[in-house]
Amino acid sequence: MYHEQRFHTGAVELNFAEGPAAGPGLILLHGATLSWRTFQGLLPSLSVHWHVLAVDLRGHGASGQTPGSYRLLDYAADIIALIRQYLLAPAVIYGHSLGALVGTAVAAQAVESVHGLVLADPPLFYRDTRVVDTKWGPSLAATHAALSAPTVEAIAARLAAADPGADSAALQTRAQRLIQLDADTLGALLAHNHMAGYDMGPLMARIVCPTLLIQCDPAHGAALEEDDADFARAHLRRNQFLRLRGVGHMLHTEQPETVRRLLEEFRRRVSEDGLL
Repeated sequence: MYHEQRFHTGAVELNFAEGPAAGPGLILLHGATLSWRTFQGLLPSLSVHWHVLAVDLRGHGASGQTPGSYRLLDYAADIIALIRQYLLAPAVIYGHSLGALVGTAVAAQAVESVHGLVLADPPLFYRDTRVVDTKWGPSLAATHAALSAPTVEAIAARLAAADPGADSAALQTRAQRLIQLDADTLGALLAHNHMAGYDMGPLMARIVCPTLLIQCDPAHGAALEEDDADFARAHLRRNQFLRLRGVGHMLHTEQPETVRRLLEEFRRRVSEDGLL
């Protein structure tokens, strides 16, 4: 049902999984260190009403690598090219974590190409805080250090040394994903270089399509805090806001049925606005 495809943006070759053209376009953008496969549990149900493209961002998964060019605006330029030159029709974007920041830039810079935007637990702290100064800093730094190991087994061993209580099978699976990752993607996050040229407030203010902002539960490891949610709601013009109590950062893997339902409700809302 889903087939991996390749598309060259002019700067890098993207890998993505594409489903049947069963409805309007839906672009799925994953978080840092992940790939399109993070959405696998969600894909079968989405194929009923959407034309899904689940993308490996540059430097992630099977997409091409561009060392030194991992700004949010670089990622966004790739997705704009994918929508305009491959999909050839406006789309809704579901962006998770880092992917939500990318989706924000896409919707702000290509308003005619994005008819709806779902921001799933976005790390909006980046607007004024470096990740090294947050609770996620040590874990990301340890992951970045592990990436210099040459094999899956060596990466897993380094991850285990940094987190002795972690499940060994889960670490092995994670290492198999990380072996594909360009270490520069994490280096850019840790150095805060990914934010170069990215002014969050003005970008949000330029978005004209309906937007759904999903806040997961910070008590369960989510990224979006109250003050950052308030910031987004003050800048997004046509926003709907939703809190998911008891749900952690990886909402689409923890509760895929909830996310499917929210996307279907959002599709109907955007359709009623005459955009789909």
